[in-house]
Amino acid sequence: MKKNVNSWIIVFIANVMIALLITSIVLGLLFQLNVDAIIDWIQLNTRIFLLITFLIWGYVMIFSQFQINVVLRLLENPKYEIWIKKTYSITCLLLLAVLLNFALEYFQGSRGVSGTIDWIQVKTRLFLLGSFYLFCMGLFLFALIGRLYISSILLSAFVLTMGVLHGNKLKFLGEPLYPSDFTQTAHFTDVLKMVVGYFSPMSMVFLGTVVMMVVLVYKWLQEVKIHLVSRAAASMFALFMVYSITYHPTTFMGEIVEENHLEIVRWNQLKNYSNNGFVFGYLSNLNHETFEKPENYSQKRVEEMVQAILNEGGATPASFSDERYARPNIIFVMNETFWDPTKLDVSFSEDPMPNVRNYMAEHTSGSVLSPSFGGQTANVEYEALTGFSMSALQSGAMPYQQFIDSKARVPSLASILKEKEYRTIALHPYNKAFYKRTRVYQAFGFDTFISIDEMKHKEKSGSYIGDESVTDEIVMLLEESEQPMFVHAVTMQNHFPYGTKRYEENTIEVSGISDELTLELEVYAEGIKQADAATKKLVDFVSDFEEPTVVVFWGDHLPILGEDKAVYKELNYGDVHEEEEDYRSFHETPLFIYSNVDVERRELHTISASFLGPTVFELLNLDLPPYYQFLVKIRDEISGLAPTVKVDPKGQELLELTPEQEELLKEYQLLQYDLLVGHQYSLDLLFKTENE
Repeated sequence: MKKNVNSWIIVFIANVMIALLITSIVLGLLFQLNVDAIIDWIQLNTRIFLLITFLIWGYVMIFSQFQINVVLRLLENPKYEIWIKKTYSITCLLLLAVLLNFALEYFQGSRGVSGTIDWIQVKTRLFLLGSFYLFCMGLFLFALIGRLYISSILLSAFVLTMGVLHGNKLKFLGEPLYPSDFTQTAHFTDVLKMVVGYFSPMSMVFLGTVVMMVVLVYKWLQEVKIHLVSRAAASMFALFMVYSITYHPTTFMGEIVEENHLEIVRWNQLKNYSNNGFVFGYLSNLNHETFEKPENYSQKRVEEMVQAILNEGGATPASFSDERYARPNIIFVMNETFWDPTKLDVSFSEDPMPNVRNYMAEHTSGSVLSPSFGGQTANVEYEALTGFSMSALQSGAMPYQQFIDSKARVPSLASILKEKEYRTIALHPYNKAFYKRTRVYQAFGFDTFISIDEMKHKEKSGSYIGDESVTDEIVMLLEESEQPMFVHAVTMQNHFPYGTKRYEENTIEVSGISDELTLELEVYAEGIKQADAATKKLVDFVSDFEEPTVVVFWGDHLPILGEDKAVYKELNYGDVHEEEEDYRSFHETPLFIYSNVDVERRELHTISASFLGPTVFELLNLDLPPYYQFLVKIRDEISGLAPTVKVDPKGQELLELTPEQEELLKEYQLLQYDLLVGHQYSLDLLFKTENE
């Protein structure tokens, strides 16, 4: 029975190849064997090409019973059996690779089947090259395992999983899947818990049905195997080609890939993946340095630049000049997904954030230009703690895992304050391993990292530890400490998803949006309301606290509201289709700085998190260390800094930079490269300790 089934499959696939071959021969005769002309015709007439091929295949299949009898007879002869198996295996893997590559392009999200076909028509060469890459991966698996169908199932599972991850990341975060995303594979179960709310029961049933069908079909098939010698030869060829295509910029495949119209768009990864397809969009990020080495990077150039910074004023580390503010406590509260939902065109039964709105009106305030949307919280705190900018890195970079984890010392606000005998504490009510924070905070110079395991107050609100518990933990630390403190707190309560019932009661009602999205927005608004109340509790304590204390509060990024920005789309908020061009609508979050001592109120308009440290130092009349003086110089020219937008100190977008501003950014990038990736020539020059 299994042999008959295998024979039928062999004939089925053989006829597909025969149909493709006949169609190709006809086109070859029509276009006088001009390959470029043939490809151009197929690109313009893909549907006609497929229709002709299908009709020819249908005609050939009329003789399928005769073909099956021939195959069965040939399989009885060992000499013919070997070549039939080899040809059949290669054909199966080729067709599977094409189908899987089609699926990857379909998972781009907005194309659909018709759009995917249209893309293949335009990018036929890249599609075929990407399919060949997947074929080589499948061939290597086949050679390694020695079983065709098992290898095909494993390849399919891997590629389709990548496609689903890519599609869902595009849907929820508006970003493609990057190689750097897998630096967190150890935390997969944690990530799964965060997004499981968006998996419908029907999708899980469908997945289970597919798995069962695959198992049943496999039981009906007779596994195809090849000899060890053939496997060895196939594995060497496949591995060589996979390596050559993966690292094509440095191999013989580089010229071939370029001839097939590969156009890398590093500054806009959405366009990069859309233009080049998933395979080469993904590989372009694998092959490219996350932080490109500046052309003029050298010890001499760094030392010259540092000396110029020192000559401008800040020749010593921070010393606190005004006794009224002698070493005040500094509390950073980076609140998870805190944003003003009243910017959406809907009605709320009450203001979700009255207290924060009041603090913003009465105290120094503005907006933080977040480098992230919907996630990647660590990249926002990276900017806030180091003064570095994500705009210097390639899209998709995750510096905590890619750079800082391997460094013994990276200067930060914590290390600067630690030099002045501050107690420095990082607080995050979640798994301490996430984003490798344990190792990163050590490199930053924090004395202590309090995670969910060490917290004394860990009452939950919804799915995560509530913001009020974080406030209670901060209050306890302030009351117990006998020395000035810097506390960097990253909350967790308002993390997505919001599409399921999270709280016992949503006290804010929303109207003016479709029923299926109402719950999403009401759950989010409830979280903002509770965060607002927790913030008031902290500010009330600080206002009566006898020690000078400053609270810096901001949201890390905007929320994911519905699949594929469904809430934003329905309410016509911003330009969801051109997020890179409408960057500020999806990247600005509330910011205020409260102090229990008198400081001048300043309107900060829009600033990057990179400039929070020096801004706080200025407000409290603290002497700026040299590095912070350099950051102030940049901030006073470009206060908001992102890859596609630059904002001036008055909150206006800079459409064109002056030569001086361009040079300033180049120096900023050079200094970041030195401290983050390079030899840290500037480390001991800009960040001296008291013992030096």
